[in-house]
Amino acid sequence: MNEGVRFDVSGQRPLLRWAGGKRWLAEALRTIAQELQPTHYVEPFVGGGAAFFHTIWPSATIGDSNAHLIRCYRGLVDNAAAVRRKLRALPVNRETYLRVAAWRPRSDTGAAARLLYLNRTSYGGIYRENARGIFNVPYSGDRSLAPLLSGARLEDAGRLLTGVSICHGDFEEVIAAAAQSSLIYCDPPYSGDGPEGAFKRYGSALFSWNDQQRLARAATNLADAGALVLVSNADTDAIRTLYRRVPGVSFQRRVGVRSGGERVRPERVFVLHSDPAVRRAAVRHLSSRS
Repeated sequence: MNEGVRFDVSGQRPLLRWAGGKRWLAEALRTIAQELQPTHYVEPFVGGGAAFFHTIWPSATIGDSNAHLIRCYRGLVDNAAAVRRKLRALPVNRETYLRVAAWRPRSDTGAAARLLYLNRTSYGGIYRENARGIFNVPYSGDRSLAPLLSGARLEDAGRLLTGVSICHGDFEEVIAAAAQSSLIYCDPPYSGDGPEGAFKRYGSALFSWNDQQRLARAATNLADAGALVLVSNADTDAIRTLYRRVPGVSFQRRVGVRSGGERVRPERVFVLHSDPAVRRAAVRHLSSRS
């Protein structure tokens, strides 16, 4: 326990637009932390960081398998002002876009500028690589860097990331050192139809059904050891079977589609902890956001 610590809203919006972002869940995570007072926050699939950036965490570890993303966050910690200067020097046009996509920065500040530029100006605002690790999202033609450069967004993000353990690697490596009193939030790439279904491409690798099984085992082991583990995933029969007898809360999320419309995607957040009272408290806060 970390009694008496305030888990305040940071006021920082995520810098990156990331597939499957969790702004809708971020406030529930903050209120769970405020009541249960974990000593450490861990997010091994941090992505755009909507959940992480929403709250001021006294102690945190974030990680991801996307090396470009991790270098971006480290670059903001190193020198957010330098990232700003590099972005200001990049005009938004197709020629520059293709040049930045082929750029291989040596410094983390350069890597941060590259990822932020591509994420902002690519079609759909996504970062995607093919099986050879080559960025392959087309230029959008209608985006501006102004939202990134307004105010002190870059510098504020760098301050929130300062002192945070920022890890590149497999989720099991990121959560291996989690303390018993940690709050661990896992938001893996979602499944198709279970073991035979397709999984979303995440960087240049696929998150397989075997990876989903590894995550379920790791979450169970951490919960048995005393950590509170929340896992969001697609609300499918296969995923429910994987987390059988684990309580959770279902959500109906509206997501945009390329045609400009919306579709409803069923999702579920599973709650794992050895103490039923802790599970009930987490479910209560999640239900208030569903």
